[in-house]
Amino acid sequence: MKGHKWFAAVYDKMLASQEKKFLGAIRKKMLEDVKGSILEIGAGTGANFQYYPAGARVTAIEPDPYMLERARNRASDAAAEIDLRQAAVEDLPFP
Repeated sequence: MKGHKWFAAVYDKMLASQEKKFLGAIRKKMLEDVKGSILEIGAGTGANFQYYPAGARVTAIEPDPYMLERARNRASDAAAEIDLRQAAVEDLPFP
């Protein structure tokens, strides 16, 4: 799958001030009560991962290999169980 190496490299830096100002609070509120199995489509660099509660089982889909690489680093630090898969939404690897 084609990726965007330079975009993945600067994505988190581009959003850093917005994450501190308001996006982090939105992510926290949106995800604090989720339970069970979750399918996250377009995981990007894994910015949501830190906000999933322990016990949540997240299957995170991301087509861009460079974004996926960055998401893997965040997944290892998450309280939730994160299963990362490279796939396009048009071709999800599920029955």
